[in-house]
Amino acid sequence: MALVVVLLLAVGGGGVWAWKHFAGGNRDSGSNARNDATGANQDKQSKPKADQTATSATALPSGEIKACSDMPTLNVTSVEDGQGQLQVKADVKTSCAEGDFLAGSSNRILIYSSTAPTGGSDVDRLVASGTFDFSASPLIIPGGGRTVTLSFGEQHYFRTAKDIDVKDLKVTPSFDRGSQPSVAPDKSKAPSASSTSSSSSSSASPATVSASSASDSSQDEQDEKAAEEALQWQSKHDRPLIMGKYLGKWTPQLSSKKAGLVADGKTWTNRSILADFLKVRQANPDAALVFSDDWSVFDAGGSWWVVLSGELYGTAEEANAWCDTQGYDADHCYAKRMESSGPSTGTTKTR
Repeated sequence: MALVVVLLLAVGGGGVWAWKHFAGGNRDSGSNARNDATGANQDKQSKPKADQTATSATALPSGEIKACSDMPTLNVTSVEDGQGQLQVKADVKTSCAEGDFLAGSSNRILIYSSTAPTGGSDVDRLVASGTFDFSASPLIIPGGGRTVTLSFGEQHYFRTAKDIDVKDLKVTPSFDRGSQPSVAPDKSKAPSASSTSSSSSSSASPATVSASSASDSSQDEQDEKAAEEALQWQSKHDRPLIMGKYLGKWTPQLSSKKAGLVADGKTWTNRSILADFLKVRQANPDAALVFSDDWSVFDAGGSWWVVLSGELYGTAEEANAWCDTQGYDADHCYAKRMESSGPSTGTTKTR
């Protein structure tokens, strides 16, 4: 599913998400510079075309734009959570005063973070991955650069904005300018003067672009591995949250899954498990992910990724009442009590 563009670069399926969306599985059975890099061409693929809203006519070069000898640079300035999306705002700049463009179908952007689960430095880990198609509507880059928002959709981002430190990001773009030596700005796609703020020829108002959800097998494999690492990172990151807020409290357990599980009409992957958790996390910053083998209150050896809603109560009945209020069925929401030690007996109450 491709996302419609409205001044956002979107990857994957975003869309409106409702709290009831979460599906549960089994019960608890028991030289690239950091944040600034240039890109290189890569092989093209056949993908749905991305839509784009251009900047105002005054922000675009007035005539034909020739390809710059150097690829553009991309620098991330902020990240923000959307509904099932990670929105990354970035400055795109060119070394050519006359401007530049990207008109290929395979502009791949990978974003890495070096933030460790509990702070400090870590190895670079992929936090967003997407391929953007500008073949139908070239991305025009004025000589003074422009701002774009890249919106990475479901299964194409691996942390929420809350858990990303912008200063620790590294961008690895592989830009695809396309085969044509030049392009002419399509000013028919520019907003009217009454709907845009004034801008000069050396700057552009924020652009919105969208990317297809299609990806090749190598990207799918890379993203699945990134999701597996992200699940491990998240469970370590959330342990202090559990220790600080959850112990002795009852909370709704929304899901317990692992890769390869067949439930709710599909086979779950690391990417789909992580995607469900991230949407819960975006709705409630106190939602947590735990690995069942790390906690004695789950039956040993299950190796489940467990999603806890973050709503905390003094009794199991209150937690289960929340499940009723939210419209969950008995298999997809029930009360769980977290403890740092002790057996699993008495820590789960089904509905």
